[in-house]
Amino acid sequence: MEYAKKILSQKSLHLLNELIDSVRDEGTTITRQPSIQLQCIWGEEARFTTVSDVMLHEAARLRTKINHLASINVALPSEVLTHIFELGALEDIGRCSQLPVFSRTVSHVCRLWRNISLTSPALWTLYHPRLPPDFTSRAKESLLDFIIQPRKIWATYGLSDIPAFGRQLGRARSLRLTLNGIILQGDSDLMSFPAPHLTTLFLDRTPSGHAICIPLSDQPFADHHSLSKISIRNLAIAWDTPILSCLRALELLAIPYALWVTMSEFMSILRSCPQLQILRLSDSGPILVPDKYLPVEPVVLLSLRSFHWGNPSGFTATKVLLGGIVTRRTSRIRLHTAISDEVEGFMRKGEDHPSGDTMTLLQAISSSRALALSRNHRGSPGSYHILEYDSDTADPISIFFPLTTSAHDRRSLLSNLANCSLSQVQSIALTEMSMDDTDLFVQILHSLPNITAISLDNCSCDEGLVHALADQRWMHRIENFSFSGSDIMPETILDLARSRTDPGHAGLTPLRRLSFEECENILDETLESLRALVPEVVRGQTRAEE
Repeated sequence: MEYAKKILSQKSLHLLNELIDSVRDEGTTITRQPSIQLQCIWGEEARFTTVSDVMLHEAARLRTKINHLASINVALPSEVLTHIFELGALEDIGRCSQLPVFSRTVSHVCRLWRNISLTSPALWTLYHPRLPPDFTSRAKESLLDFIIQPRKIWATYGLSDIPAFGRQLGRARSLRLTLNGIILQGDSDLMSFPAPHLTTLFLDRTPSGHAICIPLSDQPFADHHSLSKISIRNLAIAWDTPILSCLRALELLAIPYALWVTMSEFMSILRSCPQLQILRLSDSGPILVPDKYLPVEPVVLLSLRSFHWGNPSGFTATKVLLGGIVTRRTSRIRLHTAISDEVEGFMRKGEDHPSGDTMTLLQAISSSRALALSRNHRGSPGSYHILEYDSDTADPISIFFPLTTSAHDRRSLLSNLANCSLSQVQSIALTEMSMDDTDLFVQILHSLPNITAISLDNCSCDEGLVHALADQRWMHRIENFSFSGSDIMPETILDLARSRTDPGHAGLTPLRRLSFEECENILDETLESLRALVPEVVRGQTRAEE
């Protein structure tokens, strides 16, 4: 309102205040019955939204006049512009916008863009019952993307209008149903009508303190739908519903803990979706129910292209789930999960690595070629150790040790890590690791026979670790060392370099590259001595030089 006072005349401000007062519902303060108050608030919100739409329409009309006076020289062909506009329209749908904002905006930029937008039905598929008919008519015969917020609809219409809305689902390509607070009668009734062209279903609920499970009929959409993607957020449905089958994409996000899917329910869903391509879970389970847990028979998902699991507090189910899904080596796998000192995300020594084109997710993680260990607290709630894995990154495996963890838990995890099946790891990166754990890092490196590169970033264990690696009885293959923020002494590095070039000890791997970043003790004379022993020696800036 302060901004309005700067640009509006006193007359306009007076009329604006009168308009606001006339739209407000005095019944909200008169009645004490919560249900009636709620209906009054919804009605008031609907009226303010209508006023806003009218104002926006007037502003758009003025932009049209401006655009008749100025045109845009566009070098892009109409086909490319159409594709760009369609992407913008899809973003409006994804945000559950109440208006096709992007499409309406580009239609008022210039004559060319307006002609493209008005002749492209794909830009106008966003639909909800309160949308002005002139927008919906621009979609022509295209399938529509329904955005339904029952609370706002019932403020304008009655529950008796549900059948009329339900019949329109015959043109639905996608349905986004967003619920508010408690579930009211009629909120999910739309899902009982046939929707033969429906391929995508989004169920969402504004966050609240209540765990809500949407009641569905035994045959949602009267068993007439073509669902291939379902996304559920902040609520739950019956996990044995028939619509959770034959899917190609499934997302379960921020499900209330009391309603998390169990391991047996989840594996049953996966078995009913053999062509599943995208699977995303975040704060949704699955969880193990001790009294009902049975050994999991692996589910084969050869079409799976992307698996993302964010599970910050349920490490007991980690190994069961990762060992229970079989997919191809080419699948994109992303994982963010809590682990205990048992390191549930990895195979143990003696367990076979896959030799064919398929593998379990557990085998995929254990087949990584790079490992990172960090004391940084990134993404570490409470005192949990966090395992992160992304098959598309250069360092796919990272284990984060929270600063609050006990030394016993940390050392136990490191000790167990040395007994994991990680023979394919070729590089390891340590960040802010303690000198108190030097003996365990030596043990881990002994368990990694194929490692060729090591990175030490602000680690107090580097002096002892490098000293151990200089032992000529250790026939390791590490040829690339990188130090950052290190206080390592020149003599220690020189001893390492000399130990690998001693002609009296055949079979040792000589160093190929040394890199130093912000290492105060590594001076120019040290670098010159190292260059006589190592082909490539690199130093970045020190703190004093910056």
